[in-house]
Formats: sequence, structure tokens, C-alpha cells
Amino acid sequence: MPNEQAHLRQAEHNSKFLIEIGKCDTANKFNDWQVVVMFYIILHRVDSIIDKLIQCSPHGHEARMKYVARLIQFSSIREEYFNLYRFSIYARYECGKVAIDYEKVRSLYTYLLTSIDSIQQAI
Repeated sequence: MPNEQAHLRQAEHNSKFLIEIGKCDTANKFNDWQVVVMFYIILHRVDSIIDKLIQCSPHGHEARMKYVARLIQFSSIREEYFNLYRFSIYARYECGKVAIDYEKVRSLYTYLLTSIDSIQQAI
């Protein structure tokens, strides 16, 4: 299983991809994919914290959600993480049936990045 540093490298890799998508997608035709990439950046940042705290990487979204729900370190971002997860589900599986407010997702993503930086500094 990946360790804390591997998760951070993957988050950085995904961040570079998000920047590239943004450069190419000036007409915002691929916001759905940007939402998915944002979620996976946050997912790997969360996994890096879980690994640092309890030396384990979650096996799947359900296990990760339980850690986010239970670990006190995530108390300040629980609702936002769950919301971003929900938006990524809409983007991946609802095939445009659910309108996604991209600016709201971008704001949520930015908040999560800043909050996760604070959590990582505190542990």
C-alpha cells in the first residue's frame, strides 16, 4: 500500500494534471473531469494524513469515509470532504443529469486544500 509520501506525490501529480486541463479547457467543456481530478487530489492528501496518523491506507471510499468521520483531525473538513465526494459522484456517474455548480466546487476545493495544509502542519 502507498505510504504518506506516495500519496503526496500522487496528489502533486494530479494537481499538475488539473492545471493542464484548465489550460486546454478554456470553454469549460470538461468541468466534470476537473471536479473528478480535484476530488482525487484531496483524496490523496487525506490518505497521506491517515497514513501518518495510523500507518494505514484505506481500502476504498467507504473505509476512507469512516476515517474522515471518526478521526478528530478531520473534524474541520468532514462536511466539505463529503460534499466534494458527492460532486465527484455526480460528475462520474450522473452523465449530466445533475447540474454541478463548478464555482462552488472550486471554492470547496480551495477551502479543503488550505484546511488540509493546516491539518498536516499540526500533526
